[in-house]
Amino acid sequence: MRKFIALGITLGAAAFLPDLMSDAAAPYATPLVSSGFAWGVVALYAGHTAKTPRSAAVTASAVLILATIVYYGLILFVSQRWMISAENSEDGLPSYAGLHGLVRTFALWMICGAAGGAVIGSLGHAMRVGQTRLGSVAAGLAAGLLAGQACFTLVFVRSIWSGPLDAFDLSKLVPSLAQILLTATVMALLLAPHWRAMSIRWFGLAAAASLTVSILIWYLITWARAALY
Repeated sequence: MRKFIALGITLGAAAFLPDLMSDAAAPYATPLVSSGFAWGVVALYAGHTAKTPRSAAVTASAVLILATIVYYGLILFVSQRWMISAENSEDGLPSYAGLHGLVRTFALWMICGAAGGAVIGSLGHAMRVGQTRLGSVAAGLAAGLLAGQACFTLVFVRSIWSGPLDAFDLSKLVPSLAQILLTATVMALLLAPHWRAMSIRWFGLAAAASLTVSILIWYLITWARAALY
């Protein structure tokens, strides 16, 4: 239990680090410590090490919920990027209007953390204990979910493909490719002990289906964030 509490606190604190970085460095750090991949890997690990399917889902959800609380607590009390200071406001007074958007976004990510943690945690457990077909499908589904945000970025940031790459394009392209590479690395490490029992066919089919759904989910999350904040 203490290990997973520490894991949740560490994840939430790590996700906050880009807030302390320069505008040039933050876009490269965010996808690695504050992204669907980073949080998904933690949930996958929590589920992979759990003893039962129920504990895998509950533990992974709890870790992501705790991380969300820590992350937004740091935003609320440390960076306070939701507040418009008196120097930057039109009437010379600090504005707390951004707090409402922060609360709504916090609620959104709490829901995503609870649901996503349960799903990915369960997949992590199934990867470890499942037989050939179940383990392969679980691994493919997990891989698609981990790479989903990166692939969403590659699909919907059209400027990456339409012309010469500028600093903005590189800040999207490089971290996205890194997330996909890291997803492959993580899956290879977790599946290494079970590689002979894997079905490449079932893994590939599950990964393709999961990736498609994951891209759609990230599209909806992006839309919801813009609407709520």
